Amino acid sequence: MNEFNIVLVGLYRYVNFNLRIMHPLLKNINGVKSHIIFFKNCEMNEFNPPTDWEEKLFVKLIKELNPKLVGFSVLSPYALIARRLTKLIKNINPSCLVIWGGIHPTIASEDCINDVDMLCMGEGEEAIQELARNLKDNKPYQSIKNLWIKNSGCFIKNPMRPLVQNLDSLPFPSYGEDSFYFIDSNKITKKDPLLL
Repeated sequence: MNEFNIVLVGLYRYVNFNLRIMHPLLKNINGVKSHIIFFKNCEMNEFNPPTDWEEKLFVKLIKELNPKLVGFSVLSPYALIARRLTKLIKNINPSCLVIWGGIHPTIASEDCINDVDMLCMGEGEEAIQELARNLKDNKPYQSIKNLWIKNSGCFIKNPMRPLVQNLDSLPFPSYGEDSFYFIDSNKITKKDPLLL
């Protein structure tokens, strides 16, 4: 059976607990291979836009990993960069589904809907697992709670699921995984800076 590759993308935050928690949730689904690209880091409120070379490294990595689904964790200051990277993904693989989640899609959903196939509103841990399973098994995914799904140019706006009450049901964040990639300073590294 071919693995179903999913890439999660964190923008300007190596300390991204959401993605680091989603990674083991996805990794534990039989047949799913989860990767995270940490695209640049913001330290001391210093913001450096991506270089052309960093974008090329991102595209090269997306081509190599060949994901069926790419999920972005988007904070408002980085929405334009998420938009640019989404276009790059769609240019090389138009059939790849792109979902944005995080604070910006939740509070400014109308600003995002023209750029993506899906939005995750609020908590994404359960929604991303359900989405991954359904996509991998070629099952319908249009009614997954917390997701807005593009359908014939319009969006299906599904209801919200209850918040996760038992936080002990969530795994610890992952660190130093072999499937983590860090793009910054015009290079890709696999060493997790949070373990140094």
